[in-house]
Amino acid sequence: MQKKFKKREILIVFSVLFILVIPAILIVTSATWLGRTWIRPEVEEEVTEHVIPTEILADKIKYKDEFLVVRGRVLEEDVVCERIDCPSDDPCCGCKDERNLVITDVGSAIITQMPGKLVLSTPEEEAFCHRRKNSCEFECPDWRPGGIYEIKGIFRATPPPQGSGLRIYFGYYLEVHEKKLVRGVGLIEKITALFNGLKNIIASSRTSGYYILH
Repeated sequence: MQKKFKKREILIVFSVLFILVIPAILIVTSATWLGRTWIRPEVEEEVTEHVIPTEILADKIKYKDEFLVVRGRVLEEDVVCERIDCPSDDPCCGCKDERNLVITDVGSAIITQMPGKLVLSTPEEEAFCHRRKNSCEFECPDWRPGGIYEIKGIFRATPPPQGSGLRIYFGYYLEVHEKKLVRGVGLIEKITALFNGLKNIIASSRTSGYYILH
């Protein structure tokens, strides 16, 4: 009798294995195989060499939506401010609250002497610099304006309307994903920044029209 009960127990165990455990293993294995077969894997972009801003600006069609490593000097873009009567605690109330960073070819630290500049933006299309409250100064966290950077990102550009015959791209910018400071701000850049600061003080003393905040 005991042998018969043992045989029944063994049969019950094997039955449970065949009915529940083994099908479960097959289902998990199949799901894993299907996932590997049908789900498109994420591919990391590999870039072996960098490009400079003027190369991108000279051929926007080629670089549109491409993942790039861009090397250049990062500077604060000029800000156009309105000359209005501001309260004493906010002398630059006529200036906007955001300020773009741009990347140019390594060379002169003065933007107007550069062959081209490319605006830097977050993936959410936001500027990196913001004006301090009740101040004329802008803060650009984790950036050193005037320094040379290698930036990994995607070049975004809005093409002209189809059938217009135009080749001008509107709203182009570099969407920043990673950045690395290659070389900091040198003595020439510091002197240039001081000179621009003095010009801003003189310009802001006028009372009509607009002035440029360098």
